[in-house]
Amino acid sequence: MATIASALPAQMNLFGSQRGTDLALLRSRMNSLQEQSCSESTVRGYSADWNSFAEWCGDNELSCLPASADTVAMYVTSLLDGGKKVSTALHHLAAITDSHRRAGKPVPAMTKARRAARKIKKTRLEQPARKAAMSPENLLAVSLACDATTARGARDRAVVVLGFASGMRRSELGRLLVSDVKFGPLGHIDLLIRRSKTDQAGAGRSVGVWPGQREETDPFRVLQAWIGHRGNWDGPLLCEIFPDQSMNVQATSGLSGNSIAKIIKTAVSRAGLDPAPYAGHSLRSGFVTSAIDLGRNELEIAKVTGHRSASMMRVYFRSNGLFVGRNPIEGLL
Repeated sequence: MATIASALPAQMNLFGSQRGTDLALLRSRMNSLQEQSCSESTVRGYSADWNSFAEWCGDNELSCLPASADTVAMYVTSLLDGGKKVSTALHHLAAITDSHRRAGKPVPAMTKARRAARKIKKTRLEQPARKAAMSPENLLAVSLACDATTARGARDRAVVVLGFASGMRRSELGRLLVSDVKFGPLGHIDLLIRRSKTDQAGAGRSVGVWPGQREETDPFRVLQAWIGHRGNWDGPLLCEIFPDQSMNVQATSGLSGNSIAKIIKTAVSRAGLDPAPYAGHSLRSGFVTSAIDLGRNELEIAKVTGHRSASMMRVYFRSNGLFVGRNPIEGLL
């Protein structure tokens, strides 16, 4: 004889509520949270690399999801033979792994693919391509070339000067809100970085920006001049500007990393310098390089840049010359 409970629909309990879990909805939510755990730039990079792999598999009539270990190894080999760097090939492997995990498919073994990458790396002796560090002299030239009487010129000057003086990543610079900026009475600026590449949870940290001697490279005066054009409305500190010089007052997000890189290149070109060696990292590496050349210790520098290790900080160091600073064996020879 059927009980009352057995007579109810499979997903209902005695109180009329759902029994069990909507697994499809839960998986969708889980995937969404997984995507949010990565930075925006990482998600974009994975998407582009996965599309490249899927297209290659389609052209060669191979399955991309799930993919076999041989398919992945052949794909990596094709990338390396095509002139791609080992670091690029490894990034593609990470994207393939991520896509399989999010789709709930078994991740293909990467042993063959990684072995091929290691062998190529040994023969190529690849050096990482690093953009030039912005020197203080070039920073002044670039700032002077920005026409601060216009909104665009004032914004561009603010990007290069604040980006250099704060040592921030371009993603951090683009996320700043007007409310994140506090001007001190002695020309100091207190910046709140709400989230960063190494702080995806959003614990946040404050950065102190020191005043400069020249009007064109003083972050305090440069930033106030920009806000004078921009207005004090709540929103992104550094926003897009339309061709008619009006601000995007409806903006909910600031400048992207690519936009900041373009602004830097344009400003460098405006100063009569070759823009090719410069990009978004040039400001952060310029801060680190200049501070090290001045003999500042690593703790002082990391207090501003937020680096958690000296080894990662040194990645941003670009020597301004073989004989900058003191001779380490002065008087010994």
